Amino acid sequence: MATIAMLISHREMFNASFTHLDSFGMTRECKHDGYIYHTKANACLRLIESTGITWMNARTVCLENGGDLASIKTVEKMDYMLDFIRETDQVWIGLRQRQWMTGDIFMNVYNISVSLNNIDTAYTQESDASCGLLKSTSKLRDRSCNLREEKYFVCEIVLPA
Repeated sequence: MATIAMLISHREMFNASFTHLDSFGMTRECKHDGYIYHTKANACLRLIESTGITWMNARTVCLENGGDLASIKTVEKMDYMLDFIRETDQVWIGLRQRQWMTGDIFMNVYNISVSLNNIDTAYTQESDASCGLLKSTSKLRDRSCNLREEKYFVCEIVLPA
């Protein structure tokens, strides 16, 4: 498996302490190293850099750390994610076969370019080309799950309400 290292990038808009007040005035924080708390999603997110990793292996890394690849079910979270990944080219996210890792069915509610056609022209021998790749240029695509390697992926740990 590829060596994983935390991506160090420009994040002045995020609170360095990873602690925030929720709507009830209670402190919420990400107790996992390298994760940043997203208030509206009540989840901790981490952008991870690798030397190149498939979607399946990226998901395994997230699961081993108590989360999953990030699911993006609202316009607000999509806007947040696009800002979160702005210094990358593209990242693996928690979308496969038009279903988020949370179990929710994908619905195109975003104001971005979406192309989910189960085809990855660079990997025509791939039997599963339905894995989500979010581009920092506001494009969502599906690509090879088992063969294509990407440098970045976003893990998410959803916190209990």
